[in-house]
Amino acid sequence: MKLRIFFLLFDILILTAYPIAYIFNRLRRMKGVK
Repeated sequence: MKLRIFFLLFDILILTAYPIAYIFNRLRRMKGVK
């Protein structure tokens, strides 16, 4: 049961971290271009 909750939290972490990392990379790239 604990393992299931752990995987659920891990899934949420990836779903929230991926877009943030994507936006962060785009901002860094824009700064590099400027």
